[in-house]
Amino acid sequence: CTATDASGNTASASFPLTVSYEAPVTQDVVFDEPIGPLDAVVVNPGRTLPVKATILRDGMAVTSGSVDLVLSACGSNAPLGAPVTMTLQNDRWVVGLDTTGLPACARGTVRLDGLAVGAFDLSASTSSLVRPSAKGRQPRP
Repeated sequence: CTATDASGNTASASFPLTVSYEAPVTQDVVFDEPIGPLDAVVVNPGRTLPVKATILRDGMAVTSGSVDLVLSACGSNAPLGAPVTMTLQNDRWVVGLDTTGLPACARGTVRLDGLAVGAFDLSASTSSLVRPSAKGRQPRP
């Protein structure tokens, strides 16, 4: 390195520099049923959805840290409420998610120590809200 001051004085020095490569850490989430490998689930509003997830770091199950679930409406990053804490049970992270008041389409993001590691899509089913009507009769609300 060489430096020059305002008067034109110059000084040089050198130092060793070592550059090393660290392979990136890979993280993934594997969701058990009812979400499953498609990372998507349809729920009846007002029911509790069991969310069961295995968090993997470089292929090994993560069994420590702070894990939570954040919900947002599809297409939005704004959370729909406070994060829900997940707890470790048998090497997987679990929580019972109350689906009351969720929009028709939501995204659940699992975070490990505040960083997103995986997500799933949640769709609200309206089939439980509509009764089939008999021929010639008006549908009941």
